[in-house]
Amino acid sequence: MQNQNSLPLWNKNFLNVCLSSFFIFTNFYLLTATLPIYVKNDLKSSATEISLVISLYILGTVLLRPFSGLWADKFGKRKMSLLFLTLFIICNLAYFGTTSIVPLLIVRFINGFGFAVSTTSTSALAMDWIPIKRKGEGIGYFGLFMSLAMVIGPALGLYLTNNFDYTIVLTVASLFAILSMLFSYFSNEKIDHTQIQSEKPEEYNGIYKYIEAKSLPVSFSGFLLAFAYSSMLSYIGLYCIELGFPEAAILFFITLALLIIIPRPIIGKLLDKRGPNALIFPGIFLFIFGLVLLSQANTVSIVILSASIIGLGYGAIFPAYQTLSISAASQKRAGTASATFFLLYDIGVGGGSFIFGLTSDSLGFRTTYVIAAGITLLSLITYILLVKPFRKKLK
Repeated sequence: MQNQNSLPLWNKNFLNVCLSSFFIFTNFYLLTATLPIYVKNDLKSSATEISLVISLYILGTVLLRPFSGLWADKFGKRKMSLLFLTLFIICNLAYFGTTSIVPLLIVRFINGFGFAVSTTSTSALAMDWIPIKRKGEGIGYFGLFMSLAMVIGPALGLYLTNNFDYTIVLTVASLFAILSMLFSYFSNEKIDHTQIQSEKPEEYNGIYKYIEAKSLPVSFSGFLLAFAYSSMLSYIGLYCIELGFPEAAILFFITLALLIIIPRPIIGKLLDKRGPNALIFPGIFLFIFGLVLLSQANTVSIVILSASIIGLGYGAIFPAYQTLSISAASQKRAGTASATFFLLYDIGVGGGSFIFGLTSDSLGFRTTYVIAAGITLLSLITYILLVKPFRKKLK
């Protein structure tokens, strides 16, 4: 077996896993950004029902996320990825038959199951193929594909929604789900048995079979970041419609992508050389400033400027949090650590989507984005109070 340190970073398996992750997250972000518009305009649903379209999906994800890491570690990351990507594809095809809110909510809920296990397995599988000495850089590049999806998905979805029937949106989303399956099929699984055998055997009982305790502190900080981020992910399209320039939502996501993607190679190397503090502190402050600026937007230019600032901040924070979460655990618990991080991240996105759906309806979007900025500040506070002291104990 090839030593993990002798691997080139861009080996075939790592690239296949990155592409699989890209397409499933593109599907997720495409539908997350466009379904609220479809549900409001085509199904004539209420603000609560719009929130449920996002939140029930996340609820389905959250319910299986704790098991997904255990299953990936026990039965194989690739096997679990392929099995639940099949479920994911079936649910995407089922969207074509949902023309009322109740069937749509049921399919969304089940679709979350497939998303939970496949994304956990894919993230853990990527760790198999990253050279140990380039872990921060590798995770950064893996996250780059997720960041690309985070922008291409909503931008493409909003473009298709504005110019075509929603059936076209669902067709493109289903195609992305199938591509994710194909790239996952052509990836392999590798375990460093030498390292695993050298580790002391550990027994995990109760909830700790499914949750990696060492990853919880930073995962909670990630939860708060995701809660704040959901205010943009789910509602930027409706916010820009309210401001009178719906086309700005597409420009927002494109700008967000560029400012996450362009600095990513530097950010990955900086994470390996300088540590997470060099990214998290400036990243949080940029993210907060961008949200406050977005809350005061009255022109397309301000919306785009806020996207660039938020993109710089998010692009620094997310890979640092994710790397800390996975690095806190042993290699044989990589799947469980990944599941723990994304479990709390999913709860943040789902809870934020639901709460911000209600606050935007009652208080308006401007107030919603100020609240999101305050929650981002809480993410930094929890990092200072919980994560930094915990990391010192692990050393």
